[in-house]
Amino acid sequence: MSWLEHYRRHGFAVIKAAIPPPAMQMLTAELDGALVRAYGGRVGAADQEQAVLTMGSATPRLAQALEQPFLHAPARALFGDDVLGIACYGTSHTGDTGWHADSPREHPQGVKFSVYVGPTTASTGALRVWPGSHRSPEHERVRAALARVRDVDVPAVVCPSEPGDLIAFDLRLFHAALGGGGDRRVINAFYYRDPDTAPAARLVREQIVEDYQWLTDKHRGGTLFDPHWLRNQRGNPVRAAWIQRFDELGFFAGDPDRSGRLDRAARPLPEGIRAALDAVAEGWTLGEGSVKSGLLRARFAMDAGDILLLVRPSNDPHPAYSRRGGLAVAYSTLDCRPLGPEHLATLDALVAVASVYESAILDVIG
Repeated sequence: MSWLEHYRRHGFAVIKAAIPPPAMQMLTAELDGALVRAYGGRVGAADQEQAVLTMGSATPRLAQALEQPFLHAPARALFGDDVLGIACYGTSHTGDTGWHADSPREHPQGVKFSVYVGPTTASTGALRVWPGSHRSPEHERVRAALARVRDVDVPAVVCPSEPGDLIAFDLRLFHAALGGGGDRRVINAFYYRDPDTAPAARLVREQIVEDYQWLTDKHRGGTLFDPHWLRNQRGNPVRAAWIQRFDELGFFAGDPDRSGRLDRAARPLPEGIRAALDAVAEGWTLGEGSVKSGLLRARFAMDAGDILLLVRPSNDPHPAYSRRGGLAVAYSTLDCRPLGPEHLATLDALVAVASVYESAILDVIG
C-alpha cells in the first residue's frame, strides 16, 4: 500500500527518508538556534513544550520549507495544486504529550507534517495515533472515550521515525506521544485545502487566524504572516500564489502591514464578564481577553505558566472542557502540561461563571 493510500484510509502515513540528509542537517541547525534564542538553551520542565515560529529571517531555510518539494509535493498529492501552505514551526517536548486533535472541525481540511530531528521509538516518545479518528462519527466517539481512560490505555499505532522521515496526519486525527524523555525536537508544517465556496473561505480565514493566535501565544509573540516570508525575495512562484490567495481571502486587503494584526474582528471582553472571571481566578492574573463571533477568549497567568480559557456556543464542535447549557468551554495550557486538582477546581469556578453569564456571552459571540 502506498503512503497516500494508507493516509486516505487511516488518516496518517509515514514517508520514510523524505528529507535528504544535507537538508535535514540545515533545518535541524536552524531549529536548534531558534530554540536557544527563545529559551536560552534550557530544556523545558516535565510535561512541557517549547515552541518557536520559523517563518522569519532568522530561520531562512525553515521559512522556505513549505514550498520545498519534500513537503509541498506530498501536500499537493493530498489536496491538489491549490493546496495552501499555512505555517512552519518547531517544538521541543519534555515528557508526555496527551491525546488530542489539532483541529476540532471537519472543515477546513488540513494535513500536518511532523519531522523528528532525532530517532524515536515506542519507548522514547514516538508519535502515537488513533487510526480513523479523523472522521465523524468516530472522531466524536473517540473524544468521549478519551475522557474516561488513561492516556497509556488508549489503543494506538506507534509511528517510530528516523531523522528525515515525514509523519503526515489529518489535523482531526487524535494523536499523542508517551514515554519519552526531554528535548524531543520536532519540525512541524501544515497545509489546508484551498476553499472553493464562500462558506468554506470564511472557515479557512477564521481557522488561520486562530492557528496563528495559538502559535504566537505559545511563542509569546509574532505576526500573522511574517514580513520576511511575505517579501518572498527569491520570487518563489508557489509562495507568490499563496500570498495572492491570502490577500483574496481578506488577510491583507492589498496591504501586507495588516499581517501583524492578528484578529481585527476581536473586541475586548465586556467589563462585567471580565470582572466576574477575575474574581474567581484565585492566584491567577487575567491578562488579555477578547470576544468575536463564535469565541470568547481569556488568557490567565498562573504559577506554572499561562492558560487559555475558550468559550464557544455549544453547537460548535470544539473540544470541550465542560458543556453547560448553550456553552462549550475548553482550555489550553499552551505547553501541553497536565493540570493538577487545584487548577481544575479553578477552571470549574470559571466554567460556573460562564454559565451564569450564558446569555450575555451568547449575545456577544453569537
